[in-house]
Amino acid sequence: MNKIFLLLLTLLLTLSANSQNNSDIIYNVDTITWFGSDFSLFRLINKKKVGQEVKLEKYLEAWNTYYAAAISNVKIAKWLSVKKVFNDKTFCDNVCEKGFSHKWIVSQPYTISEKMISNHLLDYNSDHSGLGLTFIIESFYKGDPSLVHGYFVWFDIETKDVIYIYKTQGEGRSVHFNSFGLTIGKSKNMPPTTGMTGYWLNGMIDSTLGFGINFKENAPKE
Repeated sequence: MNKIFLLLLTLLLTLSANSQNNSDIIYNVDTITWFGSDFSLFRLINKKKVGQEVKLEKYLEAWNTYYAAAISNVKIAKWLSVKKVFNDKTFCDNVCEKGFSHKWIVSQPYTISEKMISNHLLDYNSDHSGLGLTFIIESFYKGDPSLVHGYFVWFDIETKDVIYIYKTQGEGRSVHFNSFGLTIGKSKNMPPTTGMTGYWLNGMIDSTLGFGINFKENAPKE
């Protein structure tokens, strides 16, 4: 019994140490590569729109494009307190430009597992190295108060090993919109705030701002 207890204790301590080490990694880098919004595993949960993939496919590219305009590498660098952020959105842009062959509009709740994320990262290609950060969109669900669900994933670009996963959600118009000096909808160059594009885009931006706030709040105190 004592041996089993010691084994379990050692395992727990190891997992805790690994988690802490991974947390240290994301808070102790000067440079990262930002891959943007990844819709590869995405589902729109909406019974009324099931079967309308072709008609609504244009919104995938719109969400991706407007999100990139609102969440720049400069903002990411400021929120994560890193000196340099490289943009590498080729992979995510191609996903939205080509569209999907699978049914991405469903009627039932949908979730992504960590294993799905790990397997998906194997498809990423980049000329950069070091730490990568991507926003993997899980779902848009109008029937849920938290409209947008997704994961900010840090990973080693060369090995594709997952370093850290932060689950996030966005409510659209929340207090986060007034955080970090982000202005939405007040200029022709800013993302829309209404219509199908703006409705879900607001949730994406809100979830990102929530992620940035959480990151700063949990940063090691000097």
